[in-house]
Amino acid sequence: HYFIQSNLSMSEEKHALVNHEDELPPLYSSTAAQNRDNTAPATSSSLNDILEASPTNPYDMTSLELNDIYKHMGTGKAQYLYWCLTGLISYAEFVELTMLSLVILPLRCEWGLTPQFETLLTVVIMSFYGVFALFAGKIADKCGRKQVFIYSAIGMIGTALASAIVSNKWAFLALRALVDGFIGVNIVVASCYAVEFAQSSYRIVGMAVFILCGYFGLFAVNSLAWAILATAGWRWFIIILTAPGILAVLLALYLPESPRYYCVQGEQEKAMAAVRFMARLNKTDIPADVRMVCHKDEDTGSYRELFSRKHLRSTIGLSILFSTNIFAEYGIVLFLPLYFSSNVCGVGEEIPKHTCTTLSQSDLLDLSLASLSTMIGSILALISAHLIGRLYPIRVSTFLQALFSGLLFICLSKTATVWQATFVRFFIAANNAFIWIIMPETYPTSIRSTAMGILNATAKIGGFLGTGSVFLFFYIDPKINIGCFFGCALFGVIGALIFNKKTKEVDLTET
Repeated sequence: HYFIQSNLSMSEEKHALVNHEDELPPLYSSTAAQNRDNTAPATSSSLNDILEASPTNPYDMTSLELNDIYKHMGTGKAQYLYWCLTGLISYAEFVELTMLSLVILPLRCEWGLTPQFETLLTVVIMSFYGVFALFAGKIADKCGRKQVFIYSAIGMIGTALASAIVSNKWAFLALRALVDGFIGVNIVVASCYAVEFAQSSYRIVGMAVFILCGYFGLFAVNSLAWAILATAGWRWFIIILTAPGILAVLLALYLPESPRYYCVQGEQEKAMAAVRFMARLNKTDIPADVRMVCHKDEDTGSYRELFSRKHLRSTIGLSILFSTNIFAEYGIVLFLPLYFSSNVCGVGEEIPKHTCTTLSQSDLLDLSLASLSTMIGSILALISAHLIGRLYPIRVSTFLQALFSGLLFICLSKTATVWQATFVRFFIAANNAFIWIIMPETYPTSIRSTAMGILNATAKIGGFLGTGSVFLFFYIDPKINIGCFFGCALFGVIGALIFNKKTKEVDLTET
């Protein structure tokens, strides 16, 4: 009875709408009404098709959701520039991560660093990263991504260059802590930039640029270390690696703020102006009578929303996944240079001492090989995320990471250890790619940056524990570190099972 009455009521409404067609705005017609009743989504990128199929407002067919405008605009120069910006930010973050593990060995010789100071350096740097990321996410949701990034990037460049010219280990510690704090801010903004400027089917491209540029940074920094660290010194090494940050600032000054951020803030005119700027770059015309439908949220940047019933399981699962993976990534990045320089492999060898050592050209080449595997792992993860999805591949990848981490206990020779470590880093990189793809897709624009800040802060706890464990246990027995990597990988498998949200090509929501 209910469905019969509903159908009769819908028929009467449709009949009344057609009979009073002359009272409606000129753009609205009975054809448009029929299109509105059709629930099939628009598959054409033609603006007229989108206008007719849009269910937003039957009396104003020029009102469109941002996702529909992006579909009409297509992918072009605007998206390429934004993705280039995210790539530069990601490159800088991964470079800074690896650079410190390479610079710390010559600093040990020059300044006589003790294990206690190296541990303190790690603690302070990770703490600054986590705290800055935690608050930067909320600020970026409140004040905008662009403004937060520009100030933070300028701070990062200045402190990084200053750290290259200081002659005191305490000044170096303070400046590098600030550098990593600003990087924590930048990476939160970059992850939002990667997904907020294109339609859902091309969102994977933005994350691919973000991830691959980061892992290219790992490969580049090891290659540059092999080429110039021993000859030009660590100071020039830091200065050269800072250069991409300057390009990122110039590009951010040119590009407008995220339209999605403007929408959530209720600033419809600014959102439309940003979209028209992007359309001009893409050489696409958006008619003057088209306006954007925005969904304002008065409670942007809410920490409480992250732990609501809707997002609780996702937040817990991603926190475990991200923190355990960063534990393994940061730990093994620091572990391998120490392991290779100490030549520890096999039962009965002398436990290494904390001495002034430098990596040979052969050791640096081995590190470059291991870092190259991260790029390959990321590429395969991106392909599988695009073809299969995100959820099931990450569960398989975390299991394989745990398996190969356990195989590090079997130490046959240095060459075998290099290859074992290469496979571990391969799956760590694959997991990282899946995590970075999933995180910004899981949350709406109103709390996306806040969520990225929380998850990055949680991950830095894992990074802090991973690097700290290397300094604490390596000089007792390196196998303790391997056990930590293995146990953490098993915990990551649990996190992958907790997270159960499928996000492949799902349109981003604003609120």
